[in-house]
Amino acid sequence: MIRYIISVIIATTAILLCYLWYPIYILSGKRAGMLFIRTFFSTLLKANNITVKMSGLEHIDLEQNYLILSNHQSIFDIPIVSASLPLDIRIFAKQELIHIPLFGWGMWLYDFVFVNRKKKKDAMLSLHRAADTLNNFSFLVFPEGTRSKDGRVHSFKTGAIEIARLSGKPVLLVAVRGSGNIMKKDSLFVSGGSIEIQIFPPEMVAKNDNRKERAKEFQKIIASFVE
Repeated sequence: MIRYIISVIIATTAILLCYLWYPIYILSGKRAGMLFIRTFFSTLLKANNITVKMSGLEHIDLEQNYLILSNHQSIFDIPIVSASLPLDIRIFAKQELIHIPLFGWGMWLYDFVFVNRKKKKDAMLSLHRAADTLNNFSFLVFPEGTRSKDGRVHSFKTGAIEIARLSGKPVLLVAVRGSGNIMKKDSLFVSGGSIEIQIFPPEMVAKNDNRKERAKEFQKIIASFVE
């Protein structure tokens, strides 16, 4: 519980500081966002005694923007992936988050993309916005749609494949193992621990690829490490 309170304090501080940092973000051509976001997430991991062991960093081209697809076991997957990968990352977030005062507004200012899954037309517009975002940043999506409760990698939704198809950017598959033990869903207890990340060689999605088949392929690749 103490670690949870500390995490809330760190997050609240970061939310307030992001507004002070915003002029620097704009004046830098939005390049300074990576420093702010990675510093915040790294601090969050250190405060909770979370260490990350990575394999496959050689597959990352620092000059390239990627659509990053990862499995999802914990709310800490966002800071784990964002702090660990040497990329300027933005995130696909639920529409409800934008309505949270200060927090949601800060995400919007820093070019995070929100998706309304309840309305098909709005969801499609979000996919196009995400594809456009990849021109400037790498973009993190959890294609399972929600956190896994049993640790297994569940079916990938095809929206992420559509983002890759629309953008023409390479897909970076990232498998995270062990994060489900950090903070269980619907729990306020945060446990420190060691996380393993496996980065796979980039994949391309062609315009005529079958979205469902590609989603299954990507799911199996990530599951091969996680499970």
